[in-house]
Amino acid sequence: MTDEIARQGKVAQIKAYLNAIVRANAEILLEVLKMSTSELTLEKVFEEVGFIAKWEARGKAQGLAVGEARGKVDKANEIARNMLESGFQAEQVARLAGLSLEQVQLIAGAHT
Repeated sequence: MTDEIARQGKVAQIKAYLNAIVRANAEILLEVLKMSTSELTLEKVFEEVGFIAKWEARGKAQGLAVGEARGKVDKANEIARNMLESGFQAEQVARLAGLSLEQVQLIAGAHT
């Protein structure tokens, strides 16, 4: 059991060390990998130090944020269309739906 704990501690140290090397020497690392005949790739190095997982998580978070923003815009546009169909004036729709008058006028123009 203590051997496993020691091994895990070494793995963490190696990851931290690789992380520091990659951050400090990215260009040199690329050159070394190009010259090397081993199957070590930059992608494998990045995966080992956890960069790929971080980048994927960051991309997923950004994608969710963009999707939520688009959903809010789509919902506001839908509300504005419904209000215009119900006879509300463009100024009222803009104020109540949280849109600019220009946006409401575009929706009204597309609606007619």
